[in-house]
Amino acid sequence: MTDVRNLLKHMRQREFLCVRQMLEQRQIAQRSAHWQILESLSRCSMGIMRGRGLLSRSRKLARWASGWISSVSALAKNYPLSREFPKQLHPHQVEIDHA
Repeated sequence: MTDVRNLLKHMRQREFLCVRQMLEQRQIAQRSAHWQILESLSRCSMGIMRGRGLLSRSRKLARWASGWISSVSALAKNYPLSREFPKQLHPHQVEIDHA
């Protein structure tokens, strides 16, 4: 009887470790996907501004760009990747769920 209990205990521990490992891997994947999106967005916006020569000319625009990038990063951190934009709305008309 003790062997059966030990076996069940061991199986529960392994199952718990597997679930925990899966959750950790999922969190890592979500974080890296968020950062890849943010990096490409910031590179794109900075590249556009540099290409037009605007970033070097205007401090006000540079402040706006850094504020825009930080707001995009905050949005990406708070908006789960599993949620999708509503298909019937244009991307610029997305309703934010405040729940």
